[in-house]
Amino acid sequence: MAGWLLQKTRLLRRPLQPLSVMALAILFMLFPCLLTRQADAKRNACEKALDSIPVGIVLSDFGGSRTEDLRIPRRGGELFFSEDYYFDGVKQPRSIASFVKNVRAKASIFWSTESEGSFSGDKKLVGMNDLLAEPAFEQTGGRHIDWLENEDADFFRNLRYACVIPRDIFDSMEADEDGRFRIRLKLRAAPSSGQTERELSLEIAGAHDISSADIYCPLELVRELCREMNAPLQFDSLRAEAAENRELDTLRGLLSRHFTEVDPFADPYELMRKGFYAAVVIHDELLQEAVGTLRQDIRTLKIIRPFMMGAECAALALAVFFLFHVRRKDLAKARALGSDPAPLMISGALEVFILLAMAFAVKAAAFGAGAENGAAALLFLFAEGGMILAVLSAVGKRGFALLKEKE
Repeated sequence: MAGWLLQKTRLLRRPLQPLSVMALAILFMLFPCLLTRQADAKRNACEKALDSIPVGIVLSDFGGSRTEDLRIPRRGGELFFSEDYYFDGVKQPRSIASFVKNVRAKASIFWSTESEGSFSGDKKLVGMNDLLAEPAFEQTGGRHIDWLENEDADFFRNLRYACVIPRDIFDSMEADEDGRFRIRLKLRAAPSSGQTERELSLEIAGAHDISSADIYCPLELVRELCREMNAPLQFDSLRAEAAENRELDTLRGLLSRHFTEVDPFADPYELMRKGFYAAVVIHDELLQEAVGTLRQDIRTLKIIRPFMMGAECAALALAVFFLFHVRRKDLAKARALGSDPAPLMISGALEVFILLAMAFAVKAAAFGAGAENGAAALLFLFAEGGMILAVLSAVGKRGFALLKEKE
């Protein structure tokens, strides 16, 4: 009882010391929560980056010098469209097509008119499954299509016997009796002689301003024409995006079975003999930079956390020790008056508990009662340890020596 009265008197006379300890305890309880929140923010940013940063997949020649006019065999291009995927004669559970999205592909055959009769390599009927499969129609390309009535870029997504022709050819044409424009073409899979020809009348859906003789149509139409002519389908270019960035490693493994990495010094004939169709470039540089930086920050937070907790526990234990150490003579007097050490310990523990409970309440108000309770418990333990050391040093043999010292 005497010890409690002495500590109460001390607390009322000098409130700055316990309030300072409480402020320090608040800071130390908030800091682990701040570290955890910072780590969670980094993880959320990492997840957001994985979900939002697009990763492009582009096929190129083996040397990486061009991405157009690749002439990739049908089997290589269809890997990005077909859900049925066989490797070494065994059906695989998932195909490359299930790992990609926004596939943009071009395939072409060659055209001529009845009046010309001959074929040349610069007159191609280009099948596309998306307007942006042709780089010239992208914003940076600066070219566009003047669509006829009721036509738009969705034209390329379905099988239609229609096309988009060069502007100079369209300007010289006249509409048929039904008001529609049509062009009659002779088609071959290759410009060389001896190839199977197909004559076809195509409705005109629009006119483009690219300075070439290429005629554009849906990719499905070129597929259909190649089947009718019993000719091999070859893809001129192919681009896509990864459907799920978290599965990039799996996708990379599947692509490596059929496409090689860019190597300017590679022998293309040797690679084709081994069954490679082209080189593949996965543009994940921005993703790797963003995710790599965030993951490094998370690892750093994990590393410094135990050191910070150790420093906090030691600092709080030292602060509580000195909070009771400055009362050592009062505690020694209480012991000399007959107080048992146990009540002094209990009253000291209660005082520390109240100070830290108030700090815990501030932490709970800021971050929730369940946030970092383990760190709070550790701080409680070390604070009580500092109190016990200070009280024991005051009520033991050393304490009686203190009473003999002059003020």
